[in-house]
Amino acid sequence: MGCGASVSGPDVVTKVSDTVSTNVYTHSGGGSVSFIDDVTAVCVGGLGLTTVDLSNPSAPKLLMSSLSTGVCTHEGGGFVRVVEKYAFVTGGLGFAVVDVSKPSQPKKVVSVETGVLAHNSSGHVFLTEGHAFVAGGLGMRIFDISDPTSPLPIGGKIDTTVATHTGGGFVCVADGLAYITGGLGLAIFDVHDPTAPKKLARLDTGVLTHEDAGCVALLRGTPFAFVCGGLGLQCVNVADPSSPAKVGGAISTGVLAHNSAGYLQYDAARQLLFVSGGVGLVVLDVRDPASPKVTSKVVSTGAYTHNGGGFNVLAPSGKHVLAAGGGGLAVFEIVQ
Repeated sequence: MGCGASVSGPDVVTKVSDTVSTNVYTHSGGGSVSFIDDVTAVCVGGLGLTTVDLSNPSAPKLLMSSLSTGVCTHEGGGFVRVVEKYAFVTGGLGFAVVDVSKPSQPKKVVSVETGVLAHNSSGHVFLTEGHAFVAGGLGMRIFDISDPTSPLPIGGKIDTTVATHTGGGFVCVADGLAYITGGLGLAIFDVHDPTAPKKLARLDTGVLTHEDAGCVALLRGTPFAFVCGGLGLQCVNVADPSSPAKVGGAISTGVLAHNSAGYLQYDAARQLLFVSGGVGLVVLDVRDPASPKVTSKVVSTGAYTHNGGGFNVLAPSGKHVLAAGGGGLAVFEIVQ
């Protein structure tokens, strides 16, 4: 399958903390994490939500036990994004909003049935300009979140044409375009008018499997995106959103597992792509997207599990990256 990215330079990440149990992640569902502020984050998994103090990156400290979100499942886990002190959570049972203005005492505000989230996958939510785009195994739904305490659906369920019930879905939105991955490929929708989304294209990436939603990361300022799935990593030229095209062959990263979620995080300042999967974490130099270079060997995080996959997020400081998965939470320093 495809080729491996070329290797260049010394490792750019080093583990600075033990792997901490969050009490909410599950081996089969994995976990996710999102920052509330510079030093505090929310963790969400199949067993609920918790918060963590990262003021000392070498010693993450839980601020509470756990809060039931009411929407996450043990098998599917959960996904979270935070904006303006509200955590937006997706899981197999729906979409929830949690007030995290007091990190040690989060309060669930509301939960909503979306009609697009499947029981055995976490789904995904992307927040932009007062809207929440929720993608899952049954499609995509758009919500007006101008009042975060009362999300309002805009229109009905959208058939993405790429989602699978077992794998779920992933969505990223930029410049009025929604990029959606699922077990059947990559789809691009025009969402300039959220009340009337229009499908522009669908592409078989060759790296996605029915068992995983995949992930897409846009390299802002360039015409390129990367898609990852159980079969590897693929660069895609999206300059013409109505006709996306693969660039080169699939890349074997050494970290992505066939039946679990992978995740991509793009560091625009360094032009690095952090790739997480059930086997570990690897970092690619994507200054030339058509010829990415591996800048680190595969890192065993202690947090990822083969079935639950792996998740990573950059700290607001840009100095650290967090690894989250069924095994817990770990902090890595970016040393480049």
